[in-house]
Amino acid sequence: GIFGTLAYMAPEQHVGQERRASDTYALGVSLYEMLTGVRPFLGPNFLAQKKSLDYVPVGQLIPALGGRFDALIERVLAPEPENRHRSVRDFLDDFETVMAGA
Repeated sequence: GIFGTLAYMAPEQHVGQERRASDTYALGVSLYEMLTGVRPFLGPNFLAQKKSLDYVPVGQLIPALGGRFDALIERVLAPEPENRHRSVRDFLDDFETVMAGA
């Protein structure tokens, strides 16, 4: 069966597949939620929302951030695993680059 919280699961996990890039997906959802106070995908059709990237960019919700997190979030929430960060270290490197530009 499928185990996990739908809001935080990578799209491929909805259909029982697991990839290395699935691990970073939940980090991206968590980062979005920490920055904005809401989850990017609110359901009820989580999979469709994730596949179409149907969320409000961080920069629109928090204008003071100037959109500097938008590319990072878009990459980590990419519907296709091959377009996401390859590892947590890759995600952290990207995050540190964004923070260095603060």
